[in-house]
Amino acid sequence: MAKRIEAFRLTCAGLIATLTVGPSDPFGAVAGQSMRMLAPRYRGELPTFLRILRALDIALPSNVPSNLRNQALLYQKIAEEALGVARDAELVKRNLSPDAPTVAADRFHPHIWSAAGPLWTTGQYRVAVGVAATSLSAHIAQKASSHLADRALVQEVFAQKLAAGRPRLHLPGDPNSEGWRSRQDGLHLTAQGAFAGIRNVAAHSSEEWSEQYALEMLCVLSVVARWTDETELVRGAS
Repeated sequence: MAKRIEAFRLTCAGLIATLTVGPSDPFGAVAGQSMRMLAPRYRGELPTFLRILRALDIALPSNVPSNLRNQALLYQKIAEEALGVARDAELVKRNLSPDAPTVAADRFHPHIWSAAGPLWTTGQYRVAVGVAATSLSAHIAQKASSHLADRALVQEVFAQKLAAGRPRLHLPGDPNSEGWRSRQDGLHLTAQGAFAGIRNVAAHSSEEWSEQYALEMLCVLSVVARWTDETELVRGAS
């Protein structure tokens, strides 16, 4: 995090220096070339920098100048403050926090992260989770060849009891064993909970979710997707 902030601070500094060169300056042509390189870099690094500020609980500026040089001056100053906060946070984490495992979001089930990822960088975490749930529903419906969706879909296709001509997605194993019934019931109930408590809430809420909370919801969706991949399509005898 500190490295990303420092890189952005240097980009701001370079942009400020370039924009300070006047049109009559003998280095104006060189500055123009630098400007063409630095401005896209600045715009590309800015969204990540703002996301880092939110993660560090640093207030975003309420008034951002439209003038590019003044804007870079503002963000350079904020970057210097953020750099100190980030370095302190990393020291505290390294020296005081207990070791704990981490979860890599880009290693969630492909149907989950490929749907959520593009929205994640915008900070729309609740919307990203909702889109991931829709992707999961489509994944399950396709595997089951079902026209249903969301909670109605998983309530039907993950049910243990077979019905004539009705598609079921069952985990491998002996359906008469306690172990199989426990796993299938777990899939059935977890999937219903995912769509009732995650997808529906994401779709009908207007309140934004924190990144941590949204990641935990994606974990649940990813587990359901992984279990779905283990299932086999079966139908009851007509």
